[in-house]
Amino acid sequence: MKKLSYLLISLATLLLMGSCEKGFLNVNTNPNSPTAVNAGVVLSNDLYQMASAYSTGLSQFLGFWMGYWSRSGNYIPDNATETYEISPGYSYSETFWQTMYHINLDLNYVQKQAIKDKDPFFEGVSKILMSCNYARLVDVYNDIPYTQALDISNISPKYDDAATVYKDLFSQVDSGIALIQTASGSNYTSTLAADAPFDIMFGGNTSEWMQFANTLELKMLLNLSQDASMSSFISSQIAKITADGAGFMMAGTSALVNPGYINTNGKQNPFYGFYGFTATGTPAGQNAYFRANNYAVTFSTVTNDPRLSFFFAPTSSAFSSNTDTVSGNNQGDPNALSNSNTSGFGPGLLGTATSSTPVLPDFESLFLQSEAALRGWIPGDPQQFYQQAIAQSFAYEGVSGNDSANAATYYSQNMKDVEWPSGGTFNDKLETIIKQKWVALDGVDILEAWNDYRRLDLPADVPLSSNPHLTMKQIPVRLLYPQTEIDRNPNNVPAGGKGTNAQFTGKIFWMP
Repeated sequence: MKKLSYLLISLATLLLMGSCEKGFLNVNTNPNSPTAVNAGVVLSNDLYQMASAYSTGLSQFLGFWMGYWSRSGNYIPDNATETYEISPGYSYSETFWQTMYHINLDLNYVQKQAIKDKDPFFEGVSKILMSCNYARLVDVYNDIPYTQALDISNISPKYDDAATVYKDLFSQVDSGIALIQTASGSNYTSTLAADAPFDIMFGGNTSEWMQFANTLELKMLLNLSQDASMSSFISSQIAKITADGAGFMMAGTSALVNPGYINTNGKQNPFYGFYGFTATGTPAGQNAYFRANNYAVTFSTVTNDPRLSFFFAPTSSAFSSNTDTVSGNNQGDPNALSNSNTSGFGPGLLGTATSSTPVLPDFESLFLQSEAALRGWIPGDPQQFYQQAIAQSFAYEGVSGNDSANAATYYSQNMKDVEWPSGGTFNDKLETIIKQKWVALDGVDILEAWNDYRRLDLPADVPLSSNPHLTMKQIPVRLLYPQTEIDRNPNNVPAGGKGTNAQFTGKIFWMP
């Protein structure tokens, strides 16, 4: 694996640095001048880079695969994405792989510096964030470099078994929680106060960090839910979460990153700046390419979902006499309609130039808890969690009026996939949770939607691409290992992630 020897040098100020390609929290690096830098400065940059990667990285192709978005007819097809014939050279795979490892290399610096500084807060936070990134790498690639991954002297790290990595990540998160508990004690009051300004996600709130860590573990445990051999492990981890007493993120507590976004190019909310508009209000480079998908539009239209016009902007084209209409394309359709005839992203998806970037929002946490309660893992009413999740999604998208009342009107409809199926089977209830979770995750955490699809085959009717050259009638189950990794570490890259059609056959270990 290619290693970047990140030796972080200087950052004049946490916020509002001079414009540069990576944005205003970019840390200048010079491997020939290994001057130490404050761990808090590095952590702030890591959170900023993580949020940016989560927001705009995998969504560029998963938005198509998972039925949310489509390509505008104004553009030629991206055949690799539309036919699923991806290769190790698929650019999104290369970018995601490199970004996650580079961030974790930086977080490893934070952890080591925190140990030297006797700072349990930064040490614990770095452990949790590294685990979050490693979990995503496993969810996308299966086996990954882990135990040797951050040794910059080893240019050919071994690949570790995905299930073994996943289990160890729980130990790392548990250790992070214990460190944060220590940091919340009276002996570290001044240390925590000094650290808090650099925490651009929770502002040094130790309770919220512990809730985030527990919610991350719940998210990972649900990925293991279809593997019967993991049942005792799941039970033991749930018992640990219950014992620490912090609980999960509830309504009103979201993992949101904001370093102080402003409406200046390169310093905006990354999703808004990438998919939305420039500082002067002109469409950003990707604004016109991504359009609504008919599958998403139809579901929200049929279910009378007021979030629809917040997910996607009504078309203003003369193609429809009703300019309030939200319309889309079938992904991969060779006759896809043009920009003016289809809907781009709406105000709920885009937010504003200064909106915070979600890492794990409260409504996602509530959907996770709804499923966990349905499975009997945690106490609580799965219906209440489900309804609270929808209400918080309404709030996140900015639906006008009272969020709870609007949501209640919506989920009280006598309609499949909307109303809670009180008299239904376990599978009926699970399908309802996952379908509404899928709706809410549009533009927020599409990797989680892909995880649900791969472990549960839900939503079951997510459409395949309409590209006429489609030969494999299956949405890929993974990305292939990047070509640079195959070239530089050929003896260690697992065959199951680089061969012909491996994107369809090389399942992630937790898949049934």
